Amino acid sequence: MSKLFEKYNINVPRYTSYPAMPYWNNDMGQGKWLKFLKKGFVSSNEVDLYIHIPYCQKLCWYCGCNRVITKNKDKGAEYVDLIIKEFQIYTQNLPNLVIRSLHFGGGTPNFLEPKTLEMLLSKISPWFHKEQFEGAIEVDPRTSRIEHLEVLAKYGFKKLSLGIQDFDLGVQKAINRVQPFELVKKVVQASRELGFEQINFDLIWGLPKQTKETVRETIRLTSELYPDQISYYSYAHLPQKFKHQNLIKESDILTGKNKRDLYEVGKIDLESSGYVEIGMDHYAKINGPLHLALKERKLKRNFMGYAPKKSATLIGLGASSISSNEFGFIQNQKDLKDYRQSIERGILPVEKGHANSSQDILRNDLIQNLMCNLVLAETDIERLGELDDIKNKIEEFEKDGLLIKGSGQWTATDSGRRFLRCIALAFDEYFPSVKFGSMFSQSV
Repeated sequence: MSKLFEKYNINVPRYTSYPAMPYWNNDMGQGKWLKFLKKGFVSSNEVDLYIHIPYCQKLCWYCGCNRVITKNKDKGAEYVDLIIKEFQIYTQNLPNLVIRSLHFGGGTPNFLEPKTLEMLLSKISPWFHKEQFEGAIEVDPRTSRIEHLEVLAKYGFKKLSLGIQDFDLGVQKAINRVQPFELVKKVVQASRELGFEQINFDLIWGLPKQTKETVRETIRLTSELYPDQISYYSYAHLPQKFKHQNLIKESDILTGKNKRDLYEVGKIDLESSGYVEIGMDHYAKINGPLHLALKERKLKRNFMGYAPKKSATLIGLGASSISSNEFGFIQNQKDLKDYRQSIERGILPVEKGHANSSQDILRNDLIQNLMCNLVLAETDIERLGELDDIKNKIEEFEKDGLLIKGSGQWTATDSGRRFLRCIALAFDEYFPSVKFGSMFSQSV
């Protein structure tokens, strides 16, 4: 296995989109994007909605998200006014829009005061699907209040994702995020009493100061609360991209085998605690909704993670948010000042995007099927044309034990699961046409 890690532990996209975001350009504006949306609505007018709340009260040193550090809650209310105006641009152009799901991410979505959160939901909820709406939110346990949960429950939210990362105090201090286990336990208990049915924990392996023992203890405590899903991410140390990561002591950074061993220990303990690995970086309760979707080869994935189903269209609201459908992608302006100016001018705050070619669509479908269902269909590969290079790479993956050939398809082996990103790379026409180097994290 060590030779495989040496060979495949390379800087590579995570493939939450294809092509990866660094390859998008500035040739996408409001007109083009709305045209793509209307084209997609011919098949279905249902959308998944994502709302990005960038504010945090305190800086976590490991973080790679778009965030603004402040304790001024008035900024949250002002920002929500902009979100509502952005949403109105969409509804004015897409009057038959229906929201099948809504996901709040951040930053810290519960930075918003409960009254501000309720005001936002009251403006958007008339577009919620009457029978099949799903609401999810990412929550910082340190700032979560029962009033937040009550507002969310009132509007039909059933999914809660808690940012845990690690329960060890030493690790928490090293990343500037101290949150006791008992505090998390209270949030979990309160959310379940209010009717939340799906609880996710975000855990990170490879953090500074982590050891096999601290990882095992974190998973033991996690299993006590028995969340429905667990996101188990590798820490990506990219200080040249995220300057605040320089606050982490270089001597505390884990690399190579010392880091990989944490993943292996975590995987063993998660599986012995009643979870099964699905896709990449995610675990779910055995025979839970995500596991059943995997077994039925119906698992879906987008920028928010894995789900049993998703809409063909994703609309992102807020600074840095991403929108997508079959025909292309856009990302909103990251800078809050630029975002505000665009909204106040009555235009969508598009910073960059990508229009999919027919080849992009084929390759994206193939990559997502690999990432979600762990298979590569021979017919899908043949649709790409005569590509000897791809065939040679598949043979190499077979030789290395990452793929196994079955009836009309290749399936990722247990070893292959660790290197799904590297397998997907074989179908990437764009990489490495531009040298982004450390823009991408290592595969393991």
